[in-house]
Amino acid sequence: MRKFNKFFVLLAFCGLSIGANAQASYYYGIDVNFKNVIIDSKTTYCGVVYAVSVNLPAYEAGVKIGDVIVAIDGQPVNYESWNFMRTKPTTTLSVKRLGNAVLTLKMSGVPCLSDNFAPESYYAWFDITGMSVICVTDKTLNIEPITIMSDPDTDFFKYSTFDFEFSEQNTMQQKEIAPKIEEYLVAKGLKRNREKPDILIFIEFFSDRREQYVPPTQQIGTRYGVGYNFFTKSFYTTQNISSETVGDYTRVNYLSKIAISMVDVKKMLAGKSGDAKIWQGEYEVVYKERANHKKFSEAMCLAMLSSFPFTVSIIKMQKYYYTGIIFDNKIAGKVNGVVPNSPAYNAGIRAGNIIKKSSWKPNTMFKIPYSKYERKSYSIYNQEDFAL
Repeated sequence: MRKFNKFFVLLAFCGLSIGANAQASYYYGIDVNFKNVIIDSKTTYCGVVYAVSVNLPAYEAGVKIGDVIVAIDGQPVNYESWNFMRTKPTTTLSVKRLGNAVLTLKMSGVPCLSDNFAPESYYAWFDITGMSVICVTDKTLNIEPITIMSDPDTDFFKYSTFDFEFSEQNTMQQKEIAPKIEEYLVAKGLKRNREKPDILIFIEFFSDRREQYVPPTQQIGTRYGVGYNFFTKSFYTTQNISSETVGDYTRVNYLSKIAISMVDVKKMLAGKSGDAKIWQGEYEVVYKERANHKKFSEAMCLAMLSSFPFTVSIIKMQKYYYTGIIFDNKIAGKVNGVVPNSPAYNAGIRAGNIIKKSSWKPNTMFKIPYSKYERKSYSIYNQEDFAL
């Protein structure tokens, strides 16, 4: 992340005097999806983390995307306990992480005036801050979505290790793709074990030429015009019928596909092939150019494995310039809270200030409250600090 030592110069802001007792909420910089998850062979209602704003309390405490929150201050996770957490200056999360890890993470929230939170990362998708790097799982090249299938009866937390099984077809390409998959899975808490893995991963990739002959057809078109008769001094319409041949050429496209399949090694060795597959992600696209297998697989593997083992939300990633301001969701330019010792805090910005414009472009976030933006079902992350 690009983190400035000096906060960008604000050209105009007005300070409002807010007492300490007016601080009504605390922001931790974390978003979850509530869902049932299999843990220790039991169905447990949890909060699956799908967004962590960098440099905010949850990020600093070590919360990662894909973590499963099983308790908040010792209480079961639900909407009530999640909302209550926002009223507390400190909180303790009980977290399950892949690799059979159990964590207790303590953090202090950022004091805010209300629970109308709109951190800088929320604005990043609208290209308001920084240069963007985007990874899209809903549609890539505007063709078809990625397909993710996960066994709802599998306890993924019992797995700690993985390895790859390469087929004879496109073996070298599979071996070049594997390190990137390994990187993503290790970031999630798993380890590679070539001797006795818990999970075996199969990779399928190909990019093949597809030719389609477009036969010639006769296309008839009619055009109408307007003329003027000087003798009768009146307008009249004209009709012109034309005929042309279209087609008679070969269209060349390329079908590119990548698929990642994971199987339970113990079930596979026991001959339970029907139950062995526990997760699969695949994507294919027809495009006018042949896919570079390294670039194509790197982007698509990240997109697919972001939803391993739980499909949470569509993921888009953006870079943004960190200042430490938490804006108000409903009032344009209003500072809801400021991260202590952040560039904004050190520059004198405080909760209650109204920022009207800055020397930094563009200034859209100071003119329109975030609630008026079209907010779709996606999450926003910083590319450089993204931790799966």
